[in-house]
Amino acid sequence: RPSEAVIYSNRAVFKIKHKDYLGAKQDVTKAIELDSSIYFNFIVRGELKYLLKDFDGCIKDLNKGINDFPINDIKYITQSKQNLADAYKNRGFAEMEVKEFKKACEDFAKAVELANEEAKELLKKHCN
Repeated sequence: RPSEAVIYSNRAVFKIKHKDYLGAKQDVTKAIELDSSIYFNFIVRGELKYLLKDFDGCIKDLNKGINDFPINDIKYITQSKQNLADAYKNRGFAEMEVKEFKKACEDFAKAVELANEEAKELLKKHCN
């Protein structure tokens, strides 16, 4: 049986698909309050904060999600690798918004290392 935190997290994903970003942010925040050990919720909330133009909040949550990411999973779980690559790429977007260009380029490069094709184009466009 899923925990209450997972239920809120899943509902947040549903709301994101229906473009209810504020509702999704509320749900994922509740999920984090209930269980702050689920790193993926910080990644989701960080991406929501980006969409809501809270760039500093986005960077803070993505920092937490990336730092808590279970690196050992990457070797075995393709989806985890993609989630981490997206987190680096999205943090790079937020860093561009707050004029932290060097950090953004470092994050785009890290996303490229994790095989994110979109980040490869961003690196070429913004970091040469």
